[in-house]
Amino acid sequence: MKQIIYYYLCLKVLLKAAACGYLLIAGAMAMPKIIYILCALLVVAGVVVAVRQFVGRGKPNETTMFFAAEGFVTIFNLAFVSAGTIVETGWLDMLVTGSVLDIILAAVIVFVAIRSKTAYINMGKQRFQQVPQQSEASSKLR
Repeated sequence: MKQIIYYYLCLKVLLKAAACGYLLIAGAMAMPKIIYILCALLVVAGVVVAVRQFVGRGKPNETTMFFAAEGFVTIFNLAFVSAGTIVETGWLDMLVTGSVLDIILAAVIVFVAIRSKTAYINMGKQRFQQVPQQSEASSKLR
């Protein structure tokens, strides 16, 4: 499961970086600049998390925090764009802004990560009292 989430993270960051970079280079920015700034911050954070996971120094909390941040940024982007003027967007703009599916996938990944941490509870060392054995005479009476 960790590998699937890692590959999804890499693909997500790559697509966001390519879409944001193309729109910035082509000068076809139809949305407010704050959305592109947040996209760039998510790309930088995603690259840092992906590299740390690849090197082996990454923690599961980092991946969880990235997807939680991505979900919140996507909610903000959708609310910000919908509250503004009507803008005709293409699929590249949707990659930059995000969609409801991105929010659902981020929420599922965060839920699975939190659930996998709390699935096993460390009980420590337990001490059990030994129950005295019943004598053969008392067991025959039953």
